[in-house]
Amino acid sequence: MIRTGIQKDEVIAIRYLNSDHLVADCSNSVYDINISRDGRIYVPCYRHNKVAVFDSALVEISQIQDILTPHGVGVDTNGYIYVATYKNGRILKFDRKLKEIPGWDGQVRRERLIDQPVAVATDEHNDVYAADYFLGSIVKINSEGRPLNVFNGAGDCGGKIMKPHGLCTDGNNFLYAADRGTAKAVHVFDLEGRHISTWGSSDKKQEPLTVKVFDKKTLMVPDYSENAIRIFEPDGKETAVIGAYGPGPGEFLNVMSLVDAGKGCIVTVEQDGNRMQKVNLGKIIERLYRIETDGEER
Repeated sequence: MIRTGIQKDEVIAIRYLNSDHLVADCSNSVYDINISRDGRIYVPCYRHNKVAVFDSALVEISQIQDILTPHGVGVDTNGYIYVATYKNGRILKFDRKLKEIPGWDGQVRRERLIDQPVAVATDEHNDVYAADYFLGSIVKINSEGRPLNVFNGAGDCGGKIMKPHGLCTDGNNFLYAADRGTAKAVHVFDLEGRHISTWGSSDKKQEPLTVKVFDKKTLMVPDYSENAIRIFEPDGKETAVIGAYGPGPGEFLNVMSLVDAGKGCIVTVEQDGNRMQKVNLGKIIERLYRIETDGEER
């Protein structure tokens, strides 16, 4: 495993979230980020009760207002947006014009399947997965809002997810859940909720907040406590730790989440840095490969 910083020429863009020219002040309140197939980036601003929308250059283009404590966000293949609101226990659905679909989560709420949702993911079939931090469970919901399954894991790490904080699917019929509880690990499920494996860093000081897929084959786990991004293969083998603490380009001040932005790039969000960074992860991985095979200087 290699640990490396991010070089300045590997940083494509930086956008501060509390700049005066931004419509939405998201400072100290960002826990997630996601992207639609047309490149629109969605950032829930927890303290400011809104979701900010950015283009691929990290320029704010719109926002969804009056959402109580939005914590997680997901986007399906049709461009529908799903927002997990922590304090009022809801999963809200919006169309591409940012208009809410009223009552979409009605059955989920009536059956009390959600209490404190923190993360949302979707799969290729446009089914929705919502992680509940308090209940320690994941609810699978179809695109019409009907609950399909509830699961919380089996096997390793005490037999269940303790504190799920982030979710993603990989396009290959697997769901990944980042567990911020005592396990401090990533649990892998099939899309029916059957537990496949549990893995994580050998460093038990890690604090995985979420897990996201890069280039359909690489898993990225932002490590809040280490101010780094941990890179894993699909089988859970850790191959690299990228990043370092600091306010400079390519450094992190409590990285919370990230997303594959296409063309080899990712976009990260930082809690204390109050910013997004667009980074060429493909270029970094190529550099690490040269280090490993040729012994090139970092």
